[in-house]
Amino acid sequence: MNIQSRVSILLFILLINIITIQPASATIHNSTEILVLHSYSPDYEWTQTIQSGIESVFNPQINSYRMRIEYMDVGHSPQLLDRKQLPELYKEKFSNSHFRVIIASDNTALDFLRQYRDEIFPGVPVVFCGINGYEESMIEGLDGFTGIAEDNDFLGLFTIIDKLTFSLQRIVIYGTPGDSSYIANVGHIRKLLLDFHPKYQIEFREFPNLDGCIEDAKKLSPSSAILMVGSMHTAEGESINLQRANEIMSDSVNIPIYTAWDFAVNHGAIGGLVISGADQGKIAAEIALRILHGQALPTIAVSRNVGNIYMFDHHQLTRFGLKATQLPLNSLIINSPDKTYKINRTIIWVGICSLGILSIAVFFLIRNMQRRKKAEHALLQSQEKFSKAFTHCADIVGIATLADGRYLEVSEAFFDTFGYTHEEVIGKISTGWNLGEEESDTFPLWLSITERDKLFENLNTYRMFRNLETSWCTKSGEVRIGLYSAEVVEIGGNPCIIYAWHDITARKWAEEALQQAHDNLETKVEQRTHELLSLNQELIAMNEELQHTNQELENEITERQRIEKELSNSNLKLTEAINELQNMQDYLVESAKMAALGNLVAGIAHEVNTPVGVGLTAASHLQELTNEFNNLCKHGSPRRHDLINYLDELHETATIIVNNLDRAGKLIQSFKQVSADQSSEISRVFNVKNYLDEIILSIQPQLKKTSHQITIECDENLTMNGFPGALSQIITNLIMNSIIHAYNPGTQGNIKILVKTNDKQIILLYIDDGKGMDKNVLSKIFDPFYTTKRGHGGTGLGLHIVYNIVKQRFKGTILCESQLGQGTKFKICLPFIKEDLSSGFIK
Repeated sequence: MNIQSRVSILLFILLINIITIQPASATIHNSTEILVLHSYSPDYEWTQTIQSGIESVFNPQINSYRMRIEYMDVGHSPQLLDRKQLPELYKEKFSNSHFRVIIASDNTALDFLRQYRDEIFPGVPVVFCGINGYEESMIEGLDGFTGIAEDNDFLGLFTIIDKLTFSLQRIVIYGTPGDSSYIANVGHIRKLLLDFHPKYQIEFREFPNLDGCIEDAKKLSPSSAILMVGSMHTAEGESINLQRANEIMSDSVNIPIYTAWDFAVNHGAIGGLVISGADQGKIAAEIALRILHGQALPTIAVSRNVGNIYMFDHHQLTRFGLKATQLPLNSLIINSPDKTYKINRTIIWVGICSLGILSIAVFFLIRNMQRRKKAEHALLQSQEKFSKAFTHCADIVGIATLADGRYLEVSEAFFDTFGYTHEEVIGKISTGWNLGEEESDTFPLWLSITERDKLFENLNTYRMFRNLETSWCTKSGEVRIGLYSAEVVEIGGNPCIIYAWHDITARKWAEEALQQAHDNLETKVEQRTHELLSLNQELIAMNEELQHTNQELENEITERQRIEKELSNSNLKLTEAINELQNMQDYLVESAKMAALGNLVAGIAHEVNTPVGVGLTAASHLQELTNEFNNLCKHGSPRRHDLINYLDELHETATIIVNNLDRAGKLIQSFKQVSADQSSEISRVFNVKNYLDEIILSIQPQLKKTSHQITIECDENLTMNGFPGALSQIITNLIMNSIIHAYNPGTQGNIKILVKTNDKQIILLYIDDGKGMDKNVLSKIFDPFYTTKRGHGGTGLGLHIVYNIVKQRFKGTILCESQLGQGTKFKICLPFIKEDLSSGFIK
């Protein structure tokens, strides 16, 4: 660059400074603070490009907004976040800061603000950018969050890779587990692949560090391509960002590396369809500026699918023999040989333009000085016009302090509408209407003091709003409704509110009357429509019924005619057949009764014979022991251990007799239950939980032979007016059914008994985790004498008895659900109110 060009550029810069000095004096002296929170360190080029995009929006307004830039640097110091040192540091560091908005880049910063925003920066709006794998659930339930998602067009990237790679066989995506960017991007890619079926393979390969990825990549065939989507680590544990990982991989293998981000194109990647970090930062800054200008954050939707462009590195294209003509139209190529020429040509044109602008600027500067005096005179006239327009405006306009809402000025329309005098308003603070005795420097205006406080809180936060519906009261107490618009400005160095209030009371009354009339009309129309529909349905049903009846009558007439014709010929034969049929029916009934009786007797004999036989054997053994001990006492000298042995044998034998006789008694009682004898027990009130515990205790002799665990979940205070014995039979039979059928010998099972109630019934759920049943067995479990364990403890009556008790005694319902290998569940519902009060009820 020659000396003349350099001098021209310096003069141009000087001129810009001269021009911008004077407007700066009119800007707000108290700059609005903005916090920019980056996830990574400033040496990460992605972070640099995002920051450049943010600065492109806010640097031209540097006198109005002051940026505070903070780098979390989680890539090098993740322990600060893991140990919660970073939240404590920021809480102390920003304790005296008052940020109007926060811009967060990348997932870590967003996750940090989702967790700690309300604690460290309460109420401050958050605008995010550079978010991998964005889902709406990330900000669901959070107020004050919006921004731009980093939506990479991975399918478009795969398409351009296929186009540029000869006979592409696979695209290998490398990463290290645990990296948040890699996890988010891979999750997004997997979702896209559900509906994307290319002819080549897309593989995800994870290794603990970059060295492992490189060793694997060296084995790839030339028909492969590489894509890396997250940060990595070396074998020594050092963190490596994506741009550096691309460089190391590119130097180590001769396979083309593609990327989805612009910052990686100049760092070993051949290029691709990329997201621009500068665009991400710029759009996020523009959203933040909209919030600062007063736009309500809920009206700003999250920006999606923005900023994917084709960008390639000329050096890498040359390395792999690719030409620019193979690239998509409008592709951006960096490091092109003619770039130096373009830069020099640009500088030359800038110098020429600078000289022209300098001349024009000098001309306009002199001209502006001449016009300034005219503008000052016009300003005085404008102020006078504004004062008159302010005073005589049809809408109510006013000025009040932001700190306490003290009225400084108000238009004449305020006094005409609300009935106050100038002395009652100016210099005083508006308060709520029904707050008791007013102070000397206040006057009642607001229908709701809460509405007033919230309005001032929003003004302190957003600095302006438009058309907020508010309710004010006149001096006499009449409520007036209006649209309130306000903006905060500096007057004499103090923040003040300039507001306008448009009275819409008459319109609201008219709207309410119109809405009421509309509602009444809709109700009448709906009622009439419903009546017509009902009448139409009745007519249709009557017509269908008449047609059906007519058809039946026609069929019946035809059939009667045929029968009458044949009746005279077959009457005698029919009479004989009826007599024979009646005789055969009587014979079959008697046969069925005898067969049923035989089956019942056989079942009773088979089931009762075993416990009675065991009891008889035990009694015989006891008799022998007693005779031996009696002889010892008569003819010898019994010792202490003889007596102890006799007593032990006596106790054991007696236990066997009692248990087997008890079993026989229960079997007989069960058979009586089959015969539906429901009058053997009287109802009483009992505690359900305690009685269930007693039932489990009573069957401990059977349970202790197994390792099964029984759990009861029931309200300790639940009582039941019913048949405890019947309930005992239900629970005992269910448990014994599980012990015999649900588990193999030696296995441990878990049985749960859950008791719940609702408004109409008590619900008992019995669940075991045993073998379960197939559909064939499940359909027969309640049939009498049906068992899959005949000869192994199964009688075939247990569940049949349970079914009869639930249906007949309790008037309830029982359902069974089961699948092979997934256990069995019984659901028993017992109504609160019984049809027969003498049979008991549940409460």
